[in-house]
Amino acid sequence: MKRILSAACLLAAAATPAKAEPFDLRGYRLGMTLEEFRAMPYPDAGKFPGLMTLCTGDPVPPRTPGANTLKVTEAFTKAGIIRCMHFAPRALGSIVENIEAAMNVAGVPTYPEFEFIPNGKDGMTMRLFRISFGTLMTNWDQVLNAYTTKFGKPQEIKNQVVQNSFGATFPKITATWANKESSITLEQRKRTLRGMKIVYLYDTLARPFLDRMKQIKGNPADNL
Repeated sequence: MKRILSAACLLAAAATPAKAEPFDLRGYRLGMTLEEFRAMPYPDAGKFPGLMTLCTGDPVPPRTPGANTLKVTEAFTKAGIIRCMHFAPRALGSIVENIEAAMNVAGVPTYPEFEFIPNGKDGMTMRLFRISFGTLMTNWDQVLNAYTTKFGKPQEIKNQVVQNSFGATFPKITATWANKESSITLEQRKRTLRGMKIVYLYDTLARPFLDRMKQIKGNPADNL
């Protein structure tokens, strides 16, 4: 009888789905703390001697033009959002400047932005809730195939049409993979007809962030 019960328990355990883990981008896991992020080895570090991690509020070395991207809006500042990116020195003759370090994603160079939000009982622990980056529309098929190979078919696909200022129309596809913790979205022609956007979102952290942004911005109707 004990053997039967043990076997039944094992079968029940096997049938119980494991808790979904948040998605990660080459090891950068949604939900990781800012300290963990800073300590993590950059996956393409070998290509960038002198690589550095810079975040909103960090001292910025001279000649780091891309550091402007680290600045966040006033509303984001009030919400406590911090944005981080990776930079590496590049010599231009006798001048050295720090440029954004490219990360290989699905075989194409990208420049991810990592955004952190206060989370935890102390309200101070910063956790990664969003990763976003773009690439050219010409890479769409390659990127979509890579994500489909790793995660299977998207759970959701939206087909839309966008229009430019001259009235010409273009197809637009949005593909989404999701689990109970997080999501990945690939979107064609986001902001520009020639570009595509990839966003990793930790939903359990994004929801309180959106609520906080609504409180900060207030009701638009109040400004009428």
